[in-house]
Amino acid sequence: ISIKILKEFVDHNILQYHIKTDQFLYFYIFFICNNCNILITTGGLGPTFDDITNQAISNAFNIPIEEKEEIKIDIIKKINKRKVSKKSISKQSSVPLNSKILKNEIGTAPGVILTPKHEFTIITLPGVPSEMKEMWHKSVIPWLKNNIFENKIIISKI
Repeated sequence: ISIKILKEFVDHNILQYHIKTDQFLYFYIFFICNNCNILITTGGLGPTFDDITNQAISNAFNIPIEEKEEIKIDIIKKINKRKVSKKSISKQSSVPLNSKILKNEIGTAPGVILTPKHEFTIITLPGVPSEMKEMWHKSVIPWLKNNIFENKIIISKI
């Protein structure tokens, strides 16, 4: 995604970290929200115990998590007859309150766009490359062009 941002937009900083603990992710989100305008995360949206992105965002901004019925229905349709626990479905269906849902056409974990504070937006994408790329092109780039970079002069500091 860093390369895609570089090609699509300019005047940005790229930080890449691999984070798997909720406390560290919480502090990382808090740091970024006070130093940047946008945070794009990949991974951590699935059904396993170490998929902590939505919960960390919720904790960082004291935003409740809500289970979205439309996400749950979409997941159930996709998994069809595979045996998946209700807890797994519930976890992937739960997102921070007031999030814009980014539909995952390929997999089960949706992404979200959330503006938890003035002039700061978080975009979450699944970690599976094919799912992430699909959502990036179909949802994120159009959203960024229409919401973040609309009618703005962009200065490159390359």
